[in-house]
Amino acid sequence: MNRCVTRATVMVVDDTPANLDLLDRMLRTAGHRVLTFPRGGLALDAAAENPPDLMLLDAMMPGMDGFEVCRRMKADPRLADIPVLFISALGETSDKLRAFAAGGADYITKPFQEEEVLARTGAHLEIGALQRRLREQNENLERLVAERTRELAEERARTLRSFAERIRGAEWGKERSLGFAETSELGALSSAIEELAEKTFTREELHARSVSERIRAEEKARKRLARDLHDGPLQASVAAIRRIQMAREAAEEGAPEEMRELLDTAEEIMRNAADELRGYCEELSPSWISLGLVSAMDENADRLSRTHGGVEVEVRTDETLDSLPEGHVLAVVRIVQEAVSNAVRHGRARTVRVHLSDEDESVRFSVQDDGAGFDAEQHGGTDYERLRTAGHRGLANIGERVRLLRGTMRLESRRGEGCRIEILFPHPRAKDAR
Repeated sequence: MNRCVTRATVMVVDDTPANLDLLDRMLRTAGHRVLTFPRGGLALDAAAENPPDLMLLDAMMPGMDGFEVCRRMKADPRLADIPVLFISALGETSDKLRAFAAGGADYITKPFQEEEVLARTGAHLEIGALQRRLREQNENLERLVAERTRELAEERARTLRSFAERIRGAEWGKERSLGFAETSELGALSSAIEELAEKTFTREELHARSVSERIRAEEKARKRLARDLHDGPLQASVAAIRRIQMAREAAEEGAPEEMRELLDTAEEIMRNAADELRGYCEELSPSWISLGLVSAMDENADRLSRTHGGVEVEVRTDETLDSLPEGHVLAVVRIVQEAVSNAVRHGRARTVRVHLSDEDESVRFSVQDDGAGFDAEQHGGTDYERLRTAGHRGLANIGERVRLLRGTMRLESRRGEGCRIEILFPHPRAKDAR
C-alpha cells in the first residue's frame, strides 16, 4: 500500500463473531497479520504479551467495554502508543467524543465499508511507522551525543592524568621542570589549572548541550516527517479525490444509484483521510508558530481542545510577550501540548488553564488542570531524566524543554486535587539570557 508499512499486526476486538470474521477476512486480504478476540480482557492480556501495531476495538461489549479497554491501554507505557480505532453502531457526536477522550485515534461507524476500514487502517499504520522511524532517529542521536560526551570526558581525564604525572615528576623550586616560566610553584599551578578549566566542560554544561542538540534534531526530524506526509500520502489523497470527481463527472446520467453512492463514500473517506493528514502535518511542524506567541497559544489551545475530545484549554498571555523568538514560542507550545496530553490521558482532566506573564527579566509560565492529580513529592526538583525509564515520559519531556529555556520548574499536586506546573525562565531581553 505504501513505502512505510510492511506486514502489520492488527488486533480486532469484537463480541460479535460475524464482525470478527468479516474484519479478519478484510485485513488478511490486505496483507496484514490479524489477531481476533471476543472480549476486552483477553485482548489486553495478549497485547501486553505481544503488542500489535494497531487495534480495531468495538465500543460496546459485555463486561469491560471498549472505552475502558482503551483507557487501560493508554495508561500502560508499553501500549500507550498503539493507535486504537473504535468501531461502533453508536454514531452520535457524544459517543465519538467519548472514544477520543479515552485515547482513541479514529472512529468507524457500523455497518462499516471495506474501503473505509482499509483506508483508515492503512493511514494510521503508515503514521505509526513514520513515528517509529522518528523515535529511532532520536535514539540514534542520543547514542551519538552520549558517545561524544564520553569522548570529551576521556579527553579531560587524559589531560588531568598528564598534568598529575608532570606534577609528581617535578622537583619543587625548579619550575622549568614543569615547563612553566620562572614564577612561584603556586602561580604556575594556578595558571595551569585555569588553562585546563577553559578547555573542559562541566557535567551540567555537557548535559545541557546534549539536551539542546537532541531537541533541535527532534524538531528537524518532525519537519522532515511532516514534509514526507505532505508530499506522499496527503498528495496521493488529493489526487485520489480528483480522480473520484472525474469518475463521477464521466458517469452517465443513467448510471446506477449504487455506483454513485460508492463514489460519494469513496470521496468522503479520502477527504477525511486528507484532513487527518493535514492535521498531523500541522502537529508535527506547526506553521502558526511564526504568528507570534499570543496567536500561537490561541491556535494551540483550539487544536488541543479538538484533539482531546473537547477538553477546555484556557490561555492568558501578556501582550508584551508576543515578540518572543520563534524558538521560545515553539518550546512553550510543546510544553503545553505535553502537559495537556498528560492531564487528559492520565488525570482525566476536563479543564486546563495556561498563563504566561511578563516579569521584566523573566517569564512566568504556569499550567494548571482539574484532573486526578498525583503525589508531587515523588517527582521533586527539575532532574526528570530518570522518570523516562520509569514510564513518565511526559514529565521528562517537559523538563527537557524547560532546561532548553534555561528555566526552572516546580510541581504542585495532590491526589484528587489536579496538578499545577510552575515554570520560570529568563526573558530573552534580559542580560543573563543573551
